[in-house]
Amino acid sequence: MPQNKIVEYKVTNIADEAFIYGSIDNDANTITVYIPYYLSIDVIDPEITVADGAEVEGEILPVSVKETGQTYTVTGSDGTKRTYTLEIVVQGPPSLSVEFLRTTDIANGYPNATITVYGDFYSYSAETLTAKLTNQETGEVFEPDVTNVEIKNAYNYLGYSFRLPIPAEATAGNYDVEIGFLGNTAKTEKPLTVRYRAPQLTTGLIRVKRGEDYVFNSQNNYVFLGLTKLTVEIGGVAYDLPIQSSDRTTATVKIPEDLPLGENRPGILYGTYSDWPDVVTHRVSSFTVEE
Repeated sequence: MPQNKIVEYKVTNIADEAFIYGSIDNDANTITVYIPYYLSIDVIDPEITVADGAEVEGEILPVSVKETGQTYTVTGSDGTKRTYTLEIVVQGPPSLSVEFLRTTDIANGYPNATITVYGDFYSYSAETLTAKLTNQETGEVFEPDVTNVEIKNAYNYLGYSFRLPIPAEATAGNYDVEIGFLGNTAKTEKPLTVRYRAPQLTTGLIRVKRGEDYVFNSQNNYVFLGLTKLTVEIGGVAYDLPIQSSDRTTATVKIPEDLPLGENRPGILYGTYSDWPDVVTHRVSSFTVEE
């Protein structure tokens, strides 16, 4: 009998002190673990039993249910080695339905903001969640980062919901929205209509130094729409803040050497944007210039 065998693979982080046992194939050297979707777990915490006198190389750590490259090498008491490959199969429901709020004809959203998606997920684990936005006119595709999304109860609609991040880079237009979850995919019946709105700077206390760069950030749920000019008003005079670089969420400017010193309450800045028709007034709590 081979001495370099795994004889039991047990998942221990199941509610109510239950366990899931992996299926061990000693011919193919594989371990297959089937995870029912309703357990809502993102990782498995395994406990491994090997043949008498054998050892598993390395520390046995929790494994993400999305992991595809996990292996275990067992050294038998006779010095022979065997490497097992782990396969985790998350068993999903037979189908998936997703939708936006039913009480509106149009699902409006904004770059760098979120919108609620409802679905019959039957699980709170977002580990297998994916999203894809496709612009109906241009074909441009965005894949939002859903790493930190939380699936919650929704006591209406399809029972569950999450806040879908709309990428800051998304351009205005109508988007097909495709959601993937537990091996199923579904599209919302209504498209997502991404609109622009007047850009906003983060408010608060701004402290700058003459001759140095300063980075402005957009407010959450807002973006800079092609910032081309930024000025600050001090004593009734508008001073240009030369733009060094800019994207949808940050703008780096050079603070002029001759900018008047002191604190200005409130701070008033004016932004000109290529993708917004009007000059936008930005008010901050204070704008302080230091030497």
